[in-house]
Amino acid sequence: MKKRHSKSKIAFDCNIIASTLLGGKIRSYFLEVLDFSNQIEIYYCEELLEEIRKLSKSVYFISKGITIEVIEDFIVFFEKRAIKVSLISNHEINRDPKDNYLLNLCEDANLDYLITGDKDLLVMEVFSSAKILQFPVFMEVFNFLPF
Repeated sequence: MKKRHSKSKIAFDCNIIASTLLGGKIRSYFLEVLDFSNQIEIYYCEELLEEIRKLSKSVYFISKGITIEVIEDFIVFFEKRAIKVSLISNHEINRDPKDNYLLNLCEDANLDYLITGDKDLLVMEVFSSAKILQFPVFMEVFNFLPF
């Protein structure tokens, strides 16, 4: 695939962001990726933000102290470092319909990578111009940190 853009265009699925909010290694790896703005551009859409906000209603997240305030603070932090895309495409091809917006984001932002832990998306391997990778594989591709 011929490179169309000087920086790699990526997006994160909500499951990666959820893991980031919970802390541990994934948080430090996520923050490490954000430091590489000379190599990547991060894209998102309103549908992703809506999914992130829904985490505050999860009993599991509430039990871990992840409140709506924590999530809103993260969203403000994230929006300062990412590029918002208004979705135009309307694909309905994923086995899990709530993830179709991520495929639309792949196409509308002309992404190079979609980073996810979702098996329904990972089995696709590629959609539009985007390679669909797990976070550890993405980190290895960019030599950010050894996993």
